[in-house]
Amino acid sequence: MDELLAGDGRKSMFAFAEAIGARRVSVSSHPANINTVADLVQLEQRNGI
Repeated sequence: MDELLAGDGRKSMFAFAEAIGARRVSVSSHPANINTVADLVQLEQRNGI
């Protein structure tokens, strides 16, 4: 990550993914977007966890 940020190239998440050799995958549903404890609680309640 330090090399990516220090370089002159792109600084996007796509550039990071490419730099570490990640690849795109297809899934049948959208992944959960959890940024806060409240998001996690809402997901737990919705899925009965």
